[in-house]
Amino acid sequence: MSDQSTFTDQEWETLTFAPLWAADFVGRADEDVDRREAAATLRDLSRAYLSQEPLVREVFEEAGARFADLMARLERDPRTYEQGLEDAREVLDSKASAEEGKALKRQLLGIGVHVARSSGASGESVSEEEKERLATVAAALGISPDQIFRPQRNRD
Repeated sequence: MSDQSTFTDQEWETLTFAPLWAADFVGRADEDVDRREAAATLRDLSRAYLSQEPLVREVFEEAGARFADLMARLERDPRTYEQGLEDAREVLDSKASAEEGKALKRQLLGIGVHVARSSGASGESVSEEEKERLATVAAALGISPDQIFRPQRNRD
Protein backbone atom coordinates (compact mmCIF):
# COMPACT_ATOMS: atom_id res chain seq x y z
CA MET A 1 0.00 0.00 0.00
CA SER A 2 1.38 3.38 -1.03
CA ASP A 3 1.37 6.38 1.26
CA GLN A 4 3.29 9.63 1.52
CA SER A 5 6.45 7.79 2.58
CA THR A 6 6.45 5.95 -0.77
CA PHE A 7 7.17 9.17 -2.65
CA THR A 8 9.93 11.77 -2.66
CA ASP A 9 8.98 15.23 -1.42
CA GLN A 10 8.82 16.49 -5.00
CA GLU A 11 6.64 13.55 -6.11
CA TRP A 12 4.31 14.06 -3.14
CA GLU A 13 4.00 17.76 -3.94
CA THR A 14 3.08 16.83 -7.51
CA LEU A 15 0.37 14.48 -6.23
CA THR A 16 -1.07 17.06 -3.82
CA PHE A 17 -1.05 19.68 -6.59
CA ALA A 18 -2.91 17.31 -8.94
CA PRO A 19 -6.46 17.82 -7.59
CA LEU A 20 -5.90 21.58 -7.74
CA TRP A 21 -4.52 21.42 -11.28
CA ALA A 22 -7.52 19.40 -12.45
CA ALA A 23 -10.09 21.61 -10.73
CA ASP A 24 -8.45 24.91 -11.64
CA PHE A 25 -7.86 23.95 -15.26
CA VAL A 26 -11.52 23.04 -15.77
CA GLY A 27 -12.73 26.00 -13.69
CA ARG A 28 -10.77 28.44 -15.83
CA ALA A 29 -12.51 27.29 -19.02
CA ASP A 30 -14.41 30.57 -18.88
CA GLU A 31 -11.34 32.54 -17.75
CA ASP A 32 -12.25 32.66 -14.06
CA VAL A 33 -12.97 30.19 -11.27
CA ASP A 34 -16.30 31.28 -9.81
CA ARG A 35 -17.62 30.77 -6.29
CA ARG A 36 -19.56 27.60 -7.18
CA GLU A 37 -16.52 26.04 -8.84
CA ALA A 38 -14.31 26.82 -5.85
CA ALA A 39 -16.97 25.38 -3.55
CA ALA A 40 -17.13 22.19 -5.63
CA THR A 41 -13.35 21.83 -5.34
CA LEU A 42 -13.37 22.31 -1.58
CA ARG A 43 -16.36 19.97 -1.20
CA ASP A 44 -14.55 17.19 -3.06
CA LEU A 45 -11.38 17.71 -1.04
CA SER A 46 -13.32 17.70 2.24
CA ARG A 47 -15.05 14.43 1.32
CA ALA A 48 -11.79 12.56 0.87
CA TYR A 49 -12.55 10.47 3.94
CA LEU A 50 -15.30 8.76 1.96
CA SER A 51 -12.85 7.12 -0.44
CA GLN A 52 -12.19 3.41 -0.06
CA GLU A 53 -8.64 3.97 -1.35
CA PRO A 54 -6.15 5.15 1.31
CA LEU A 55 -3.91 6.96 -1.20
CA VAL A 56 -6.86 8.97 -2.52
CA ARG A 57 -7.82 9.91 1.04
CA GLU A 58 -4.28 10.95 1.94
CA VAL A 59 -3.70 13.06 -1.18
CA PHE A 60 -7.09 14.77 -1.10
CA GLU A 61 -7.01 15.33 2.67
CA GLU A 62 -3.61 16.99 2.44
CA ALA A 63 -4.69 19.09 -0.54
CA GLY A 64 -7.73 20.23 1.44
CA ALA A 65 -5.85 20.88 4.67
CA ARG A 66 -3.14 22.88 2.90
CA PHE A 67 -5.38 24.40 0.23
CA ALA A 68 -4.32 28.06 0.54
CA ASP A 69 -0.62 27.22 0.80
CA LEU A 70 -0.78 24.78 -2.11
CA MET A 71 -2.66 27.25 -4.32
CA ALA A 72 0.00 29.89 -3.64
CA ARG A 73 2.77 27.41 -4.42
CA LEU A 74 0.92 26.19 -7.50
CA GLU A 75 0.93 29.74 -8.87
CA ARG A 76 4.73 29.70 -8.72
CA ASP A 77 5.12 26.21 -10.18
CA PRO A 78 6.43 26.51 -13.76
CA ARG A 79 4.49 23.50 -15.08
CA THR A 80 1.38 23.87 -17.18
CA TYR A 81 -1.77 22.13 -15.98
CA GLU A 82 -1.27 19.38 -18.55
CA GLN A 83 2.40 18.88 -17.69
CA GLY A 84 1.62 18.76 -13.99
CA LEU A 85 -1.10 16.15 -14.49
CA GLU A 86 1.18 14.13 -16.78
CA ASP A 87 3.85 14.27 -14.07
CA ALA A 88 1.28 13.03 -11.53
CA ARG A 89 0.40 10.16 -13.87
CA GLU A 90 4.09 9.25 -14.22
CA VAL A 91 4.56 9.27 -10.44
CA LEU A 92 1.52 7.06 -9.95
CA ASP A 93 2.48 4.70 -12.76
CA SER A 94 5.98 4.26 -11.36
CA LYS A 95 5.34 4.15 -7.61
CA ALA A 96 1.74 3.23 -6.83
CA SER A 97 -0.02 -0.06 -7.43
CA ALA A 98 -2.19 -0.21 -10.54
CA GLU A 99 -5.33 -0.15 -8.38
CA GLU A 100 -4.16 2.83 -6.32
CA GLY A 101 -3.12 4.74 -9.42
CA LYS A 102 -6.39 4.05 -11.19
CA ALA A 103 -8.41 5.17 -8.15
CA LEU A 104 -6.51 8.43 -7.75
CA LYS A 105 -6.62 9.23 -11.47
CA ARG A 106 -10.38 8.66 -11.53
CA GLN A 107 -10.81 10.89 -8.48
CA LEU A 108 -8.71 13.61 -10.15
CA LEU A 109 -10.90 13.45 -13.23
CA GLY A 110 -13.94 13.39 -10.95
CA ILE A 111 -13.03 16.67 -9.28
CA GLY A 112 -12.82 18.25 -12.75
CA VAL A 113 -16.25 16.87 -13.65
CA HIS A 114 -17.75 18.20 -10.42
CA VAL A 115 -16.26 21.64 -11.06
CA ALA A 116 -17.65 21.64 -14.62
CA ARG A 117 -21.11 20.58 -13.45
CA SER A 118 -21.16 23.17 -10.68
CA SER A 119 -20.81 26.16 -12.97
CA GLY A 120 -23.97 25.77 -15.04
CA ALA A 121 -27.23 27.44 -14.10
CA SER A 122 -28.84 24.09 -13.31
CA GLY A 123 -25.72 22.59 -11.81
CA GLU A 124 -25.60 20.09 -14.66
CA SER A 125 -24.72 22.19 -17.69
CA VAL A 126 -21.20 21.64 -19.00
CA SER A 127 -19.85 23.94 -21.69
CA GLU A 128 -17.98 22.73 -24.75
CA GLU A 129 -14.81 24.36 -23.44
CA GLU A 130 -15.19 22.51 -20.13
CA LYS A 131 -15.71 19.25 -22.03
CA GLU A 132 -12.53 19.90 -24.01
CA ARG A 133 -10.63 20.63 -20.82
CA LEU A 134 -11.96 17.48 -19.18
CA ALA A 135 -10.77 15.50 -22.20
CA THR A 136 -7.34 17.13 -21.77
CA VAL A 137 -7.29 16.16 -18.08
CA ALA A 138 -8.26 12.58 -18.99
CA ALA A 139 -5.54 12.39 -21.65
CA ALA A 140 -2.89 13.79 -19.30
CA LEU A 141 -3.83 11.16 -16.71
CA GLY A 142 -3.99 8.36 -19.27
CA ILE A 143 -7.72 7.80 -18.72
CA SER A 144 -10.13 6.85 -21.46
CA PRO A 145 -12.38 9.83 -22.33
CA ASP A 146 -15.48 7.61 -22.09
CA GLN A 147 -15.03 7.69 -18.30
CA ILE A 148 -15.63 11.43 -18.13
CA PHE A 149 -19.39 11.62 -17.90
CA ARG A 150 -20.87 8.76 -15.96
CA PRO A 151 -24.29 9.07 -14.40
CA GLN A 152 -23.96 11.18 -11.29
CA ARG A 153 -24.84 9.48 -8.02
CA ASN A 154 -27.04 11.32 -5.60
CA ARG A 155 -24.75 12.60 -2.87
CA ASP A 156 -27.46 13.39 -0.34
